[in-house]
Amino acid sequence: HVTHSAGALNVTGTLDLQGGTASFAHSAGLGTFGALGPTALSGTIKNGHVDGAGVSFASTNGHFDGITLDGSLTDSSGTLNIDNTLTLADAVTLSMGVNQLRFHTVGASIVTATPGVTHSTVQMGGNTVYNDAGGTATIGQGVTFQGWGSITSCCVAGGAITNAGTIDATSA
Repeated sequence: HVTHSAGALNVTGTLDLQGGTASFAHSAGLGTFGALGPTALSGTIKNGHVDGAGVSFASTNGHFDGITLDGSLTDSSGTLNIDNTLTLADAVTLSMGVNQLRFHTVGASIVTATPGVTHSTVQMGGNTVYNDAGGTATIGQGVTFQGWGSITSCCVAGGAITNAGTIDATSA
């Protein structure tokens, strides 16, 4: 637990949750990162659960690696990298706005907790979703990419993106 009552808190390096939960809540005593929650993610949070608690943070090339997102979360700026798997709990929304979302490891995926039963959303607002790792990335069953933007391969090692979910393209 971190005490954070003023200023900015940037998560750098690697935070291995070892199966535990990190709460981004902005509430004294409730959030893992103190009353103001994390301001930015430029490192990696891996191997556990993140409760987005409906808050906003800036991902400055940050990484989620083997994470289950238990509460909705908004990336207010930057690039969020998905290493291995990001699992979205039922009815969770990951809002990306105009920011990049990258499948960053070969075979990376965004899935729901119970494919075919639960439904969650990645909200796009003109952003780009990339596979920059090569291989095939996956949008899993029950995941809806909603909004507008592009879904494509990128960079030297760019690969394919398989869609088993829903793409709901709405205009700007």
